[in-house]
Amino acid sequence: RSLGREVEALAAARALAAALPERVDVWAQVAHLLEAADDREAAVAVLDEALARHGPWPAHERRALVSIALNALWGAQRFDLLLERLER
Repeated sequence: RSLGREVEALAAARALAAALPERVDVWAQVAHLLEAADDREAAVAVLDEALARHGPWPAHERRALVSIALNALWGAQRFDLLLERLER
């Protein structure tokens, strides 16, 4: 039952991100919903897409999106990818 709500929430957040691609809070919500669904790598991919396609972002918003991605990689124990990003 709650899985249906999670799927609906993710679909709604993705639709909102498509409609408002300049809103950092919307991208953060999409990523958090993906993390909650235990799909951290998809969360990182969404954030990478937002950073690449919907900028330029003010420095504080870029830092927020990057931080969420790094936390998702840490939570997924993808230390190889985390280290690669930290070395950029």
